[in-house]
Amino acid sequence: MTDQMSKLKQKKARDLNAIHMLVGVDEAGRGPLAGPVAVGVACVPRGFRWNCIPGVGDSKKVSPKNRKAIFRRAQLLKKEGKLDYVVSLISASIIDKVGITQAVQKGIDACFKKMLVSPKHVDVRLDGLLKAPQEYKKQKTIIKGDAKEKVIGLASIMA
Repeated sequence: MTDQMSKLKQKKARDLNAIHMLVGVDEAGRGPLAGPVAVGVACVPRGFRWNCIPGVGDSKKVSPKNRKAIFRRAQLLKKEGKLDYVVSLISASIIDKVGITQAVQKGIDACFKKMLVSPKHVDVRLDGLLKAPQEYKKQKTIIKGDAKEKVIGLASIMA
């Protein structure tokens, strides 16, 4: 019996450590009457050191100059393999056909397909009322998440 309990504890510890990526999701451009909407998905390793990309937060509160600097820094970190991100643009014609909510969801789904992260090994954080694809069981939607979670803020800036 003790051996079984020990194995169970080891399995639980492995399961907790299995989440080694944190993914943030946000969109930009929902408000304008015309034009595309952009969806950003950012992915960082668990324990990512945010001091290597200072100033990340709600894109609406970050100055245009700082957004550009953060974007450039994220591009460099992506080339170095320290983080990943994907942006999907959904055209106004698609928005007109399916509506803004469905269009944003199409963008989210497209980003996750391009990102190629295993649903088993990620913890997804989404802004507002957004949802990740169903297979991503470990997801949490956070109201004003771009201001509360840096990974969502980074997705917001990338979008």
